[in-house]
Amino acid sequence: MTTDSLDQMAKDERLGCLYLTFLNRPSGLSFEQIRSLMPMAYRGEPESARRKFERDKNDLQKLGLWLRHFADGEVLPDGRTATGHVYIPEQGFHWLGDVKLSEKQRNGLANILARSLQRESSESVRNNLTSLYIKLFYNNLPDSEVRETDGLSESEPLESQILSTVQEALLQKKKIQVNYAPASGKVEDRILESRGLLFYRGRWCLVAYCAATKDNRYYYLERMQSVRLLDEAFK
Repeated sequence: MTTDSLDQMAKDERLGCLYLTFLNRPSGLSFEQIRSLMPMAYRGEPESARRKFERDKNDLQKLGLWLRHFADGEVLPDGRTATGHVYIPEQGFHWLGDVKLSEKQRNGLANILARSLQRESSESVRNNLTSLYIKLFYNNLPDSEVRETDGLSESEPLESQILSTVQEALLQKKKIQVNYAPASGKVEDRILESRGLLFYRGRWCLVAYCAATKDNRYYYLERMQSVRLLDEAFK
């Protein structure tokens, strides 16, 4: 993966990242927090960037996620006063009907959708396939390569916990200590300053500054064996 390939987030990747993030944060987020979590998605002048987000917000409705906007100074549902622009998921998501699948059916459908995403060149069709996958498998998104599995991954709860910790580190601007297994397979202990999250080809990717290497690098969450939020903050 090159730096240029991640300089801009594709629309379906932005929507996937937003959908998953708001699912895990029913109390909502301010636009500044969204920009902190996804700095490569909404660059530039604040109001111009927010207009781009508003367009994405409208597209999120097609995925069943409705966000209510509160302007600066308005009273939020919990009684607090909004600081800046705040977006909160409306009560009750617009879900598909309950889908009952066996593990074999679930894995089979996941692989069919993943293969279709790899083959499909039409952006509109890819968006529809991505929408379907997110709705059915939002906690089990596909890698860029289809994997054969005998059952549900046991690592999903761990990756969800890691994602939550990484998001908190971004919002609080605190360093994290990570045990990371790169492609070489050798586990590395790293102190990272998070710069932003990407949802790249169905995989969560953290952009972070590494004190040991003194540069910004990309780290796949699925390769993180453990993450610890440190007390030390960074600017």
